Amino acid sequence: MLDVLLQVSIERAAARQLVRGIGEYARRHGPWRIDLDERPSAPLLQSRDLSGFDGIIFEGRNPELTAAVRRCGLPAVAVATPEPLEGVPTVVSDHQGVGRMAAEHLLDRGLTQFGYARLRPDEFSHPRGEAFVRAIERQGYPCERFEPPADARRGHEALEAWLRALPRPVGILAEEDRRALTVIRTAGRCGLRVPEQVAVIGVNNEELFAELSWPTITSIDHGAERIGRDAAELLERMIRGEQVPRVLTVPPVRVVERHSTDILAVDDADLAGALRLIREQAAEGLSVEQVLDQVAVSRTTLENRFKAVLGRTIFAEITRVRIERVKMLLRTTDLGLADIAMRTGFRYVSHLSKAFRKAAGQTPTQYRRR
Repeated sequence: MLDVLLQVSIERAAARQLVRGIGEYARRHGPWRIDLDERPSAPLLQSRDLSGFDGIIFEGRNPELTAAVRRCGLPAVAVATPEPLEGVPTVVSDHQGVGRMAAEHLLDRGLTQFGYARLRPDEFSHPRGEAFVRAIERQGYPCERFEPPADARRGHEALEAWLRALPRPVGILAEEDRRALTVIRTAGRCGLRVPEQVAVIGVNNEELFAELSWPTITSIDHGAERIGRDAAELLERMIRGEQVPRVLTVPPVRVVERHSTDILAVDDADLAGALRLIREQAAEGLSVEQVLDQVAVSRTTLENRFKAVLGRTIFAEITRVRIERVKMLLRTTDLGLADIAMRTGFRYVSHLSKAFRKAAGQTPTQYRRR
């Protein structure tokens, strides 16, 4: 049995999810004895008797704590840091992937105006936001940035002015769910409707805030539980004396869709209806013919509208939605490919594998292992 010390603050939902992932790994592969310092600090660590511990998982964004961990000499893995640490195995979130995932979600809503709201300077939010802006601009659309004013007392006033000035409808990424809640409330004070005029997406899938809001907040699950599991596995391997990678990067898991982005900004009722049907039923084996049955225009007309607005055919859009569902199941479950194919509208595993390789540039197995 291993004795492991966690130096992880659990004030935030993402940190609690991370600790949950560590606990899950410990139950499956242990059991471990775990001690948690929920308000970690260098003085607290230095005051502890560490003779009974085999290793430490700690928050790497605190330089003083990092230095104290290095001095103690125990095997250690860093988490909760925006960048890998020098000389310490680190598990980090794919911040670039989070930004791209947010952009893809809002682009799929048919929006053409975008904004990134960074309400509080944070080392985690910056790479996410920059990746979001780049992904939007690569598609040829503008993306406005909001940065908090130097005078924090003017923050709400500045945010109101920024929201009022944005062209609408607009899709906005807030750096985390708490800030997304602020954006939604501020939009309401400005008389702007969410999501019809302002669609908002956050990060962390912090359910307390996401469900407290109305409209509820669409959010990206950035993989906190998996970060915890991977950190626990790395630590166990280190304790065994194995060589481990310096950095593990965990991709975002999925977009958890709620009301704040429930919009299809398409000035075409037939196209909007077809897209909604595809989003809801693609994984159930939806065919192009079934989509055409729900619209009052010819196949040629609808195909031309899909190509003009989305740049792809009806069938390609159905396949894209299915592949996204496949990716989510590969990241979050241990289901075999036959079960995944059945749950995502592919008749055969061979069909799934061929479509996946074409879309993702790798096999489903390679994607799961990365």
